[in-house]
Amino acid sequence: MHSLPFLFISLLLLSVARAEDWTTTDGKTHQNVKIIKIEADAVTVLDSSGSERIPFTLLPPEVQKEFNYEPAKPMAAADTDSAATAPAPPAPAAGSQFALNPGESSASAAAHQHVNPDWKLVWSDEFNGDSIDRSKWSFEINGNGGGNGEMEYYTDAPENAHIENGKLLITAIKDGVDSSGQSHAFTSARMTTKNKFSWRYGRFEARIKMPKGRGVWPAFWLMPEDEVYGGWARSGEIDIVEEVGDQSNTAYGTIHYGDNWPNNVHTGDKFILPSGDLGDDFHVYAVEWEEGVIRWYIDGRLYQTQTKWYTNAAPFPAPFNQKFFIILNFAVGGAWPGAPSPDTVFPQSMAVDYVRVYQPADLK
Repeated sequence: MHSLPFLFISLLLLSVARAEDWTTTDGKTHQNVKIIKIEADAVTVLDSSGSERIPFTLLPPEVQKEFNYEPAKPMAAADTDSAATAPAPPAPAAGSQFALNPGESSASAAAHQHVNPDWKLVWSDEFNGDSIDRSKWSFEINGNGGGNGEMEYYTDAPENAHIENGKLLITAIKDGVDSSGQSHAFTSARMTTKNKFSWRYGRFEARIKMPKGRGVWPAFWLMPEDEVYGGWARSGEIDIVEEVGDQSNTAYGTIHYGDNWPNNVHTGDKFILPSGDLGDDFHVYAVEWEEGVIRWYIDGRLYQTQTKWYTNAAPFPAPFNQKFFIILNFAVGGAWPGAPSPDTVFPQSMAVDYVRVYQPADLK
């Protein structure tokens, strides 16, 4: 266990990189530490008991280099996982926030230059444990096809969802079996926070490395906790990111609303990497959802804003004025991506480094 002086935090950063415990000079013990923000004069860390902001006056040069921390400059535009069709974000001012994990590129750090400093982290899963935290996540177990003609059977088997090296791996398997030993053409996992955690408004983000290949359909999205305005899509749906495997350089962000199916409508946009695939590296996907507006980001770059929607059941800003819960899933096949081709690789995983939720500190 390390001792941490407030004025010199290299021991903290090194201990985080090795996933060890540490103590501050006031004697407080922290376990399973991960850095979630670096500001001009403070570092915010997340441990098993929550988050804490620790001031410092010196950030050692070797640590600045390791974590790509340059408070007076923008993050490098040429990073391999930061190329984008939208303009690069401006240089952060003093006090701007960074979310930096050991091993993250500066592009991932740049994703957090625009996290409003008045917003606070209210929930996260950093996937640092040995197993999936069932107090945060539930599994859907069915082969209903998601209403889209999908081909997978969702299970809670560890072969389809487990934690490995600090990452959640949701894995689609061809000719897989469920927890009871029943065989299926494909098995995968769909994890949700329904009936456990839900939020009205906030920044919802995840750092994900996508699978690829025709027929794969991973998603990070939000659904209403209580369908107060009626069935889908009267009560809304927010798709933070979907990837259709044979368009593996493209991230889709969409909202669904209006009336019950088949009279529902949707609006959205897509973000195309100028080179490479979403499966080549991790990217940070986020929405910022406030009253009357939803913004989509990839690696810190705003690529769409939605301000117009409706539900036949209530006035604007309904349906996006109620609590929504998180879903992570890896679908196979369906009306949009089509069936997998013979050269689509299985097993294949959607790798998730973390999921985080921020909200304004004064949100009622």
